Order: sequence, then structure tokens, then C-alpha cells
Amino acid sequence: MENKFAEAMSKRTNVELINILNSPDGDYVPEAMEAARAEFDKRKLSKQQLVVAAQEIEEKKQLDETKANEPLSSNRKWLAIVLPGRGFLRYVIYNSEGYHRKAKELKTYTLYGVIMWVCIILLFYLMS
Repeated sequence: MENKFAEAMSKRTNVELINILNSPDGDYVPEAMEAARAEFDKRKLSKQQLVVAAQEIEEKKQLDETKANEPLSSNRKWLAIVLPGRGFLRYVIYNSEGYHRKAKELKTYTLYGVIMWVCIILLFYLMS
């Protein structure tokens, strides 16, 4: 009986296969892991190909880390305070794209904006 994941794994790049094989337990079903291992063994990668794949993995890791630690610009901070509704939308986008620091800072400044607008509305209510 053929593994239903065999065709999908055959279309994966060397880097993708290595990432699948090095993923934490439970990320993939056992049949997918078996298919990935079989495809990796079938390819019989040379040392040079393994070095290139390792370099690509390291570059991707560094890029992801850079994205995750990128700060929020001052303009976005002010915009989140003035228009907090937009901040909530951008928060979701930043978080899903891997800009975790930006998302965290945006959430903070959006909250400041909400508090500011609540205070302004309360002030006008109390003055009338």
C-alpha cells in the first residue's frame, strides 16, 4: 500500500524535507513523517547539497528573527493612538506575518488610543 503523502513529499524541496524531518513530534502525522524520510533517503543528497540546504535554513531563521524583532515606527504609533480601530486590524496582520514586536507595540499603543478616546468622550459628557 502506497503512502498517501509520498507524492506530496516528492514535490517538496530539500530544505522543506529537512525542516519536516527536524520538526517537533506531533507537528506531522506519522505517515507524513515516513513519506518525508523515504523521500529524503531516495534523494541521496551529497554533502554539498546538505551544506547548501543548511545555509538556506540558517538564512531563513535569521530573516524570521529579524522580522520578529523589528520595532514599530513612530508614525504607526501615533496612528494607533489617533485611530485605534485601525490598530486592531494591523495587529492581526503583523502577528500573522511574523512581526511579533511590531504587533506587541501596536497593541500597546492601540490600547493607549482607546483609553485616550474614552477619556475625551467622558470629559465632553461631564462638561455638558
